[in-house]
Amino acid sequence: MKTTKTQRRGFSLVELSISCFLLGILLVVLATALHDSQNLWRQTTGNSDSRLQLRRAQASLERDMQFASSSFGITPVGPQQGPGFTGDAFWFLSAEVGTSGQLQRKFNGAPVYLRNVLYYVAMPQGDPCPGGLGPNSYDDRCPHKVLIRKTIDFGAPSSNESSEETLMTPAQVNAYLTRPNGMSVASMNSEPGVKLVSMAARELLWFRVRSNPAPLQFEVRAVNLPRTRKEVSTGTTALYDSPLTSEIRLTLIPPNP
Repeated sequence: MKTTKTQRRGFSLVELSISCFLLGILLVVLATALHDSQNLWRQTTGNSDSRLQLRRAQASLERDMQFASSSFGITPVGPQQGPGFTGDAFWFLSAEVGTSGQLQRKFNGAPVYLRNVLYYVAMPQGDPCPGGLGPNSYDDRCPHKVLIRKTIDFGAPSSNESSEETLMTPAQVNAYLTRPNGMSVASMNSEPGVKLVSMAARELLWFRVRSNPAPLQFEVRAVNLPRTRKEVSTGTTALYDSPLTSEIRLTLIPPNP
């Protein structure tokens, strides 16, 4: 009986070269797809987050304006960190009954103003952003600012039309322009006369209020943080006109005399 030997043929050098070439192309395609998907995630998630914060700021301001008097104040905040103003502070008298959404009125139907409501933008304590000068000497480099809202019973307690609240002066407001401890506003509740404090929006770049020409004009800007961290030097790059920045502009009229 005759036996035969079966020879096993290996890959030739040409076949190995072609295989490595095809594998390299596949890896390049996969790396490109992964890079593109990461960019798309940063674009989508960052834009969604920044627009959410802008909507929160808008909703809070629009709600409060329903109870606001035509008496209000505006002043720059800071500088708190870096050379530029942090943003603006805006305050007004409010006739809202607590947080009920109801307007408190006198016997003759006129509103009773029992509280000052204060909005201002602040840099959280502990944020390392160095900041810089943007338009009109306002900072446009630090995108982690927060919009604080405080309800204040300033001076003697105000409970009815015989003890109505008076509008605070800029000097009086200055004592309330405190910075949160990170993302916590808990310590602000112990400030004299503060009845309620909340963070109306976070991760903002810009908060400006103008009244000339009338009516009130609000400009709020936020940035796409995931893309900003990836593409620019956060804290030193001007972001006011950057394509990474989204904005809202509101025109609001206090309805009460």
